[in-house]
Amino acid sequence: MLGVQFFLCWLFVALSAALYLQSEKTSGTLLHTLSMQEKASILSIPLDYSCLNNAEKQSLVGRFKSLAAVEDALLADVSYLGGSSGNLMMTEKGNDNSWIEVEVMRVPANFFTFMNIPLEQGRAPKTEADIVADRTWQQRMEKDILGMPLYDSQRDYSVCGICAPFQTDTYSKSIGYVFLLYNPSDYIGHCYLKCHSGQVQEVKARVEQLLREALPESVPVRVGTLLDDIHDRQPLEYTMKNIVLFFAVVSILITLLGVYSSITLDTERRQKEVAIRKVNGAQVDDILSLFAREYLLMLLLAASVAFPTGYVLMKRWLESYVEQTPVSAWIYIVIFAGMALLVALCIGWRTRTRPKW
Repeated sequence: MLGVQFFLCWLFVALSAALYLQSEKTSGTLLHTLSMQEKASILSIPLDYSCLNNAEKQSLVGRFKSLAAVEDALLADVSYLGGSSGNLMMTEKGNDNSWIEVEVMRVPANFFTFMNIPLEQGRAPKTEADIVADRTWQQRMEKDILGMPLYDSQRDYSVCGICAPFQTDTYSKSIGYVFLLYNPSDYIGHCYLKCHSGQVQEVKARVEQLLREALPESVPVRVGTLLDDIHDRQPLEYTMKNIVLFFAVVSILITLLGVYSSITLDTERRQKEVAIRKVNGAQVDDILSLFAREYLLMLLLAASVAFPTGYVLMKRWLESYVEQTPVSAWIYIVIFAGMALLVALCIGWRTRTRPKW
């Protein structure tokens, strides 16, 4: 029974570690040009309220910008993690057979500096005819695309720059992005506010207050951070991580209680053996190692079965991600060392506190 407890404990702890590492990997991969601290300091404010016209939204954004703790503001027609402005461009004007799939994002002039996206070639867009493509789409086209003409049903464009890859999904490979200049006077659907360090909550509270003043009471106010948006994009990882972590903690506690109960019974059952060993000169440390060897061997045998099982499960699960956390040996070494230490401490404490030894 104790061996089964060890096996389940190893399995839950290993899966919990993998889920944690993958969730951190995903959080770092989405909008990777921003650090985790920067993502947590950018407020994400949906403004797709049908009860507000665009002029009212512009006025509301102006009040957001006037807040002392706001460093910069970025407007968009859609959330950058919630979709795109389009997904097709033509490579030949008027040729319906030349449509090519690409994610189209309409962005304001300060987009690249706000999101810390470096331009690797060319320049930022200056006019409505300019387009910046990311490196992913350039590599997909397999040619130099600077100066390349592109078209949609309304306007002619020309690629003026190449930027770093823009990553908004970890479940499928990006097809690449192109960025056009965005005019906030047309429609505002989302607003991002970059806050000074340590003042995010203060700005959030003030923004929520301004939204409540502008919206009807029946309309819920939604304000979060860019990091919250990223977590919302990966609900499976975060939900599973919390569930598996709970079971891992429970299994560790049950296993340690099982070890404690088992070592208590062993010390009672083997009193005569221990007494004989002490007569022959055995010290407390010798007796401790006698008991510890058996349990650590059982721990090792359970790990030899649980770790390969957990590895196979993790590899199958990680195949659904474009960016995967590496499953290296050090993860298992750290898990084994930590659990072995807990078991050894439990055995040592019970053995040393055994009366009449």
